[in-house]
Amino acid sequence: MSLVERVAERHLRLRLRPIVRALRGAAETRDADSQRVVRPELTPLCVTPDHVRGHLDDLERTLAAAGRMTCDEAAKGICPPLTDDEREEEGMLRSEVEARGAMLPLDRLRVALGLSKFEEEALLLCVAPEVNLAFERVIAFVVDDLNRRHPSIELLVTVGAMSVEDKLARLPLLMAAGKLRRRSLLLSVGPEPASELRRQLRAAPCLLSFLLDGRGAPSLLFRDPHDVQLPSEAPLALELDAPALARLAEILASRPAGVAAIWGRPSGVRDAVIALALATKRPLRRMPTLDPNASQWELEQVLQRELQMANELGAILWAEAESLDDPASSTFARGRLLEWIAATDISVVISGARAFRPTELLARRAYAEVELRPLSFAARQTLFSAAFPDLSPTDAANYASRLRLGAPEVRAVRSVSETAARLYRNGVTPSPTDFIDVACAQVLRQRSERVTRLVVAKRDYRDLVLAPDVDRVVREIGPFFRGWPIVSERWCFGRQATGAGLKVLFTGEPGTGKTLAAEVIAGELGLPLLRVDLAEVVSKWVGETEKNLGSAFEEALASHAVLFFDEADALFGKRAEVERGADRYANLETSYLLQKLEDHDGLVILASNLKDQIDAAFMRRFQINVHFPRPRREERSRLWTLAFPTAAPLHTSVDLTTLAELDMTGAGIASAARTAALLAVSG
Repeated sequence: MSLVERVAERHLRLRLRPIVRALRGAAETRDADSQRVVRPELTPLCVTPDHVRGHLDDLERTLAAAGRMTCDEAAKGICPPLTDDEREEEGMLRSEVEARGAMLPLDRLRVALGLSKFEEEALLLCVAPEVNLAFERVIAFVVDDLNRRHPSIELLVTVGAMSVEDKLARLPLLMAAGKLRRRSLLLSVGPEPASELRRQLRAAPCLLSFLLDGRGAPSLLFRDPHDVQLPSEAPLALELDAPALARLAEILASRPAGVAAIWGRPSGVRDAVIALALATKRPLRRMPTLDPNASQWELEQVLQRELQMANELGAILWAEAESLDDPASSTFARGRLLEWIAATDISVVISGARAFRPTELLARRAYAEVELRPLSFAARQTLFSAAFPDLSPTDAANYASRLRLGAPEVRAVRSVSETAARLYRNGVTPSPTDFIDVACAQVLRQRSERVTRLVVAKRDYRDLVLAPDVDRVVREIGPFFRGWPIVSERWCFGRQATGAGLKVLFTGEPGTGKTLAAEVIAGELGLPLLRVDLAEVVSKWVGETEKNLGSAFEEALASHAVLFFDEADALFGKRAEVERGADRYANLETSYLLQKLEDHDGLVILASNLKDQIDAAFMRRFQINVHFPRPRREERSRLWTLAFPTAAPLHTSVDLTTLAELDMTGAGIASAARTAALLAVSG
């Protein structure tokens, strides 16, 4: 047993002593009440007249008291204070643990969750029956009901209370919206009571364990799953401008409160909703996902509880539109949720990637919405500079231009960089800036790809052998992509452009370096390269190809990756005359792909062996069109040199100059070199 466990057990026993004294006082009060009744033995069986008169006298006396306790007075507690000896003993226990750099579990719980004295002692009273079953019978006697052996709300608000005002002031702390029950420190036990005062409460299963060993973090063990923790300050850069934020805040603060809607990327939406809650100085609660398999009664209970909780806490209720507009979810659940939101007057925020505007909601509630705009180049540069103070303005601008990251992603990059710096210090103290590229690579790959394949860039421009004019154009693609934010935003060329991002077309015979060029460009930009897997994309089922294509663009957008279509003529081919039903669907696929290509805000590279087969509508969307010719003698000579690594035992009789006379592509030369190596090692 560790020191903390030994001391924690002694501290718990110490703090239960005042609980015993408090229950003794409550038991004596109950006994005194019983003595006033002429026939006390009849009390459990019936209510006698003198019993009624006694209760009425008590009510008349207590209700005549004036005033109501303040919150500070209500938090004073339910137990008599510790004796001098007990305070001294507690101080010694505290010092013994603090000498080891730790805290007593009860102290940790109070500090982490901000518990008042009353809440702390209410927890101890509910823990008491878990420590010793004798507490159960004492509790049953105090409340005059042998069927209630767990502390009830009636008991918790009565013990130590001097007046009815004391009880009324304590009640909110024990309701469902109170911290103890909302964070599941106290759980309701037994059948649903006839009145809330009769509700019995028990300590959470892990509470006693924590008080005895102190293992785990209180904020994680006891948390409100629907409460959104708000930072002290709003995120540095938002995809929501100040006027729009003020407009939404005004809608939520109006009387009756309205509904604010925010549409955009999930990470940007979260920051915007948090900024909105901070602007209104209100708590924020997330509406739980409704179980489509739950009964109507269960759904009604969930809706009523969550709306009531938000109302009692004065919180903003955050509902995500995907749960309202998901065809797979229960029609009844969606309908009832919309009805409740439309009928209530609490502040509601609806968010989602796509707008969802139910007519009933718009007709019955004040409504305002905004669509998030991507962070500007200047905002992204500010984010990187704030996250990495050691980063030069030039480097911050470089990261901001090639990485379209939002505020949450930049925060994640910072966190990963700090962790890497701590793990790889190796005797020195490196800066998180040294690991920014590694961190960016990890953050960008948020999920595994389904219809694309990640190509890890292993080669650079030294491995790419092209004709001088082609090499110059290929080398310009990376700087073009980095410079597009400045050209688009600062110089306002984006207003004239019909599409977003940068689109590049590579054409040429197989093996001339198109795929390698795409890999090298992605590596130079420090971005993942996602190669579209045609086998996963193309489907014989109507509509499936479009869905898969949409997934490919979404994967590239989520990973901030370069999207690469190899053998693109299979997807971007010319639209045919409609002679059969299949022709019409093929043309629809082409039109859909054309739209997705134009809307995608990133770098897309297409490689095709047959330039003439690309639809003309696609050709005019490409800002850069590069044709890869077969390598000439000079390029073939360099390719043969690169084909044999320096570690390869090349025989002196091998004449690379002569081999360069052969009319072969780069892929053919690399394949021939590998075959020669295999023959040599096996011979």
